[in-house]
Amino acid sequence: MKEILRSINKIPGVRGTLLIGQDGLLIDSDIEDSQDSGTMAAVASSVNSTLSHAIARMNAGGKMTRFVMNGSAGSIVLLSAGDAIFLTLVRKDANMGMVLVELKDAAAKLADMMDK
Repeated sequence: MKEILRSINKIPGVRGTLLIGQDGLLIDSDIEDSQDSGTMAAVASSVNSTLSHAIARMNAGGKMTRFVMNGSAGSIVLLSAGDAIFLTLVRKDANMGMVLVELKDAAAKLADMMDK
C-alpha cells in the first residue's frame, strides 16, 4: 500500500495521500506536511458517510465513487477504494485531469489489495 501512496505523491501538485477505513480509522498515509492524519481520516469518513446518504436520498443509485472539494489553495479528492476511502490532497497548480486518471488506477489497485 505504501508504494502506491508514494507513487501518487510523486505526481506534481500532490501534497499527500491517506487510506482510511469506513470506520474513520487510518489504514496508511503518506503526507508531505505535518498534518494530523488521524483527524483528517475521521473527517473524511464523516464526509464520505454524508455523501453516501445524500446519494441514496437523491436516488442517484449506487455508492459514492469520487468526490472533489475545491478550495482557494487546492483540492481534496475522495475516492472509493473497495471498503476503504482514498483521500488525496492536491495543490491548486496541479494538472487535475492527470491526477484524477492516476488516482482512479491507484484506487483500483488499493481496492484489490484490501479484498485480499
